[in-house]
This record gives sequence, structure tokens and C-alpha cells, in this order.
Amino acid sequence: MLKRKLRSNVDHLLTAKRKAAEARLDILFSDDVPRPTNVQECIKYIRELVDWRQFCEKIPPIVIQSQLYSILVDHTQIDNEINTLRCQGHVVIIKLDAGYYGIVNKKEYLNTVKRQIEELDLEKETGDGFIAFCTEGELDVELSGKQLLQNLTEPQINTLVRSGYLTSEVTGMFYLSIPNASLFLRTFNDGLKSLKSIIKRSKFKEILLTELLKKEGKKTKKLGNIYYSLHLIGAEVVKIVGTTSGPLLRYVEED
Repeated sequence: MLKRKLRSNVDHLLTAKRKAAEARLDILFSDDVPRPTNVQECIKYIRELVDWRQFCEKIPPIVIQSQLYSILVDHTQIDNEINTLRCQGHVVIIKLDAGYYGIVNKKEYLNTVKRQIEELDLEKETGDGFIAFCTEGELDVELSGKQLLQNLTEPQINTLVRSGYLTSEVTGMFYLSIPNASLFLRTFNDGLKSLKSIIKRSKFKEILLTELLKKEGKKTKKLGNIYYSLHLIGAEVVKIVGTTSGPLLRYVEED
């Protein structure tokens, strides 16, 4: 009886905490833009924050995995749902940088890759082998050399790494990428640096989210301050605190 009561109290506390956490970003949502309740809805919401035509079809719409953690509270649920979408062939996970993973619609990823293969004049056999590899089954986040060798030769794999279709940080382990990933990363990192600077220069290194969203500058305009703010919150670069004036973002000092 006591055990059941304790369990009930814990569940009640967790539910209350979840509701409180979810309420932090209510200002971003409305009847016209309802709050996402699952990963698929989150991805759709974040994609639509940006006019991706600005990149002239050189990159597909990209959602940073950390952004999802700012909207949905249960990180285990998020990771499980991403994995399900990946296994079902709806999305691919690309490695953007040491700390960033991008979630991309698989069809859009393949269309972008096919277009780039033609534009960059990649050897047809190498391009066809890579497309076949990406099409024939579920794509793991980490790809072993053994997996790639089912459709490609070692020289072809090296060519794909040099051309930016694959990236590798450890010998024999690879990640999907796109040749123009640097175009997105430059835009993303420049805007992120600008927004972090605004927060750090604010009194006590904290600022109301409503105020931060108004401070859109040249470096953040392309992706928009909401896009960046979701990453800052999800990656725990800032701590979000509820106040009577709305959510407050407080910069977290780096070790």
C-alpha cells in the first residue's frame, strides 16, 4: 500500500514537472501554430521556421537534434521516436560537426545528393553505388566500412569522404553528410555566436525570450532567432527559468 502511494506521488511529481517544463515555451505556440506533441510534429514545426529556398537547393531542410529537446521533455521518447523514423526510412541522420547531428527527410536528402552528384560531376559508378547504398535499407547513424563495402570499393569510399558525402572521425567508421554542409554550418555558427554574445552581454547574462526574439540581426536573419533559441535551450547552453514576465534564458557558464 505504501509502495503504491509512493509510486503515485512520484508519478504525480513527474507529471507536474513535465507540465511546468512544457509551459516554458508556450509563447511560441498558438491556435494557428499548435504545440508539437511528438518528434514528427516537432520536425515539421522547426523546418517551417526557415525559408530553405535561401540556400538555393544546395542543402535540404535540416533540424538539429538538440532542438527537439527544448520542445519535448522526455529525452528517451525523443531518441526512440527518431530511431523509429530512421528505421522506417522517413529520415536520415547526418553528421554536421563534432557536436551536431542533423535530421533530414530521407527523400529530400536523396534528391539533394542526386542533384549534387550531377553538379559536381562525381564518377557515375561511385555516385550510383552511393545512391544504391542509401536506398537499399535503413541507414544507421554510424556506418562501418564493412557496410559501405557492400555497394562501394575502398577508393570510392575515400572519394565520397573527400567530396563531402561521407565524413569520418575514426578509422573505419563513417557518417552521412552532404557536400554543402559547410554552407549551413557557417550560417548556423555565425548566428549562434551572435545570439550567445547578446545573452552574455545582457545584465546578469540573462534575457527574456521575448526580448531575445526581437533582436534579430544580419547574422541570425537567415535561420531566425527561434531556430537558434531552440538549440540553445535543448543543448543546455542556456537554462530556461519561468518568470511572471515569461521565460528567461540564463547563460550557463562553460567549464
